[in-house]
Amino acid sequence: MSGNPSSVEQWVQFDWDFHHSTVAACDMPALMSTHWNVFDRYLRYHLLALDFRGKPAADEHRRLRDLVVARESDAAVDLLTSHVRAGMEHILASGKFG
Repeated sequence: MSGNPSSVEQWVQFDWDFHHSTVAACDMPALMSTHWNVFDRYLRYHLLALDFRGKPAADEHRRLRDLVVARESDAAVDLLTSHVRAGMEHILASGKFG
């Protein structure tokens, strides 16, 4: 999923929607605002790098969805942490951000 701006843009939108939905029911405006601000910046880098992890990220989303639905919060936090870290490492490995 590299180099095609419309594909990356679509992935970014799906990623934002997915991650927003995992925390949307928290009924905590401050948390939602923080999530929006941090995730918005994170996703901008995907758009600048014109690259997205594709299947590995989608597989992690499926596992994260299952953990969230099962309310397995510790496992969900662990997976989310590694998911975001892998995304950052992927962006940095693109070589577009020295």
